[in-house]
Amino acid sequence: ITGFLTIVGVAFWVWYSLGSLSRGSEINNKIFKSIAVLYLDNQSNDSKDDYICSALTTRITTAFSRLGRFKVKARTDVLEFKNKIKSHKEIREILGVDAYIEGSLFKVPGNNKYIANVSFIDTETGDNIWAKEYAKTAEEISNISNIIASDVAQFLGGDEVGNLEILNDLV
Repeated sequence: ITGFLTIVGVAFWVWYSLGSLSRGSEINNKIFKSIAVLYLDNQSNDSKDDYICSALTTRITTAFSRLGRFKVKARTDVLEFKNKIKSHKEIREILGVDAYIEGSLFKVPGNNKYIANVSFIDTETGDNIWAKEYAKTAEEISNISNIIASDVAQFLGGDEVGNLEILNDLV
């Protein structure tokens, strides 16, 4: 019986440990109610890509708003952060949000591809709790806003498919 209880105890410990590590136990207990989408940084050599960064920022903001899960700060409220480095504490204090999206866009030289790096940051801790890189062609890049909103909602434990019909209207 001692051997059986040991096996059950080890199995429970492994199951519990893997469950805690799968998404990070801290985010499961935290609810993010408000978000700001900061302007994506243009890391390309071409200043013409600034308009793509602005357009993507607007589309990502719209996609999060249409999900209905977050109170989303208006684009004009985050405009003061464009091309400025602010700490998570300053962003929390000024915008009053629980989290923010930040990122960058890079055009691959001599290619028709863009790489967007996007992160979801907790304003209380400054922790980067989700990040993903998206590689898309120039024709596809404008559609990543819906994918980003869906990916973040799914990561936070939401039902990303519940509002995909709404998000598909944006394409």
